[in-house]
Amino acid sequence: MTNSQQKILVSSCLFGMPVRYDGKSNQVHAEIWQKWKAQGMLLPFCPELLAGLPIPRSSAEIRGGTGFDVIKRAPNVKIISRSSSEEKDIEEKDVTEIFLLGAHRLLEIAKQHVVKIAILKERSPSCGSNKTYDGSFSRKLISGPGVAAALLMENGIKVFSEENLIAAEKYLSAL
Repeated sequence: MTNSQQKILVSSCLFGMPVRYDGKSNQVHAEIWQKWKAQGMLLPFCPELLAGLPIPRSSAEIRGGTGFDVIKRAPNVKIISRSSSEEKDIEEKDVTEIFLLGAHRLLEIAKQHVVKIAILKERSPSCGSNKTYDGSFSRKLISGPGVAAALLMENGIKVFSEENLIAAEKYLSAL
């Protein structure tokens, strides 16, 4: 398989689709990204949508660990969604199983397309490759991947964030 035939699994929000929890996108405009897009190399998917979550949806964070801990079902590690009602009462919900479902569905797609590389949205509880929010909903970051990124990594897929496209390009050209 030549590099131009190699598919790159990417977060749909980075592709420009308005699928974030708030109904927005995080479209990447970098030249190399546009080249890959024009060559048909980018394969956009959103783990949360694959699991059936709506747009918009409540924001979510991993509480008590990282995506690796979620996959291992470590005690006291959960993915929590948080929303506020009109009365300003905070509502929290354990959405761990939904996020795990989305991660596993994303892995199956990656396997079907023989994906070796993914570029995913940093800081996301699903897609973060290096950092995610700590679960306190205070915008505090911790080191570690989100659950989908961790599952891809555990299955031999190299995961990069949109903040490290140069490293992704180097990795891809070495395949």
